[in-house]
Amino acid sequence: MWVVGRPMPPRPLTAQLVHRREIVITEDINLHLVWTKGCMFLKPLPRYLLVPSFWRRHLCPLPTEHPVTVCPATTTHKNNAATVAELASCAAGFLFTWTALIAHESDWRIARDKGLIPGDLSWYGWKALTADFLDRHRPRQIYEAINVRFHYGELRLGRLNKIYRLRKLHVRGYLFGYTLKSDFFEDNFTRLASVLGYIVIVLTAMQVGLGTDRLGRSQLFQDASYGFTVFSIIAPLIAVALVLAVFVYLVLWNIKETRKYARKRFKTMGIEASTDYSNA
Repeated sequence: MWVVGRPMPPRPLTAQLVHRREIVITEDINLHLVWTKGCMFLKPLPRYLLVPSFWRRHLCPLPTEHPVTVCPATTTHKNNAATVAELASCAAGFLFTWTALIAHESDWRIARDKGLIPGDLSWYGWKALTADFLDRHRPRQIYEAINVRFHYGELRLGRLNKIYRLRKLHVRGYLFGYTLKSDFFEDNFTRLASVLGYIVIVLTAMQVGLGTDRLGRSQLFQDASYGFTVFSIIAPLIAVALVLAVFVYLVLWNIKETRKYARKRFKTMGIEASTDYSNA
């Protein structure tokens, strides 16, 4: 986890705006506090997590009163105490992140205006709630009561994608960022153009160097210039070929996964999958 984020609470909403990150609302808890250039994904705080009776009924003793790891079975989840404890630790961790995101009245206004918190939750009500939540634990105890995911605040999407692709062999990564083919080519060829720009600068400098008496007579510099010239011709072609190869692989992989999902979906629907799209 340390590769994708620091073990510290997230910065307040005002700080996110200072860093020019647009707040993007998501209902996927896996994207909560994941950020990329220009945006931060946040899951709104549901009203039921602010109701003590919900914790007592569905999540056993309040995680602010006892460690969730000793949460007993309840009438709602009789034979699954471990699952309930895990849910309670995740809920407590999620609520903990919001105590950090809304640290000032200006943060509360941003959250209210963007629909991130219940509309009838006042600033003073929020202060009382967070004070009660945090006062029940010393700073170290809170981390024992929350899920390990929430020991880390903001997570970098780019690094998450790399980990998922290299370690877990997930082609699409943690969150696939390309919805159009043009986006894929634009992103990759923009990077390639930046590299080519540097190559042009180096070649120009070498050409100037070869025109001087000192470097023009240097066999070592001539060999280096020759090698880099050959490299500058071959490398872009290899890079373009790799981009095209990755694109073809992604297209084939998407076709395979789409067909796999279609078969599974039709099976769930209880109908026979049709491969005839001539009348579509």
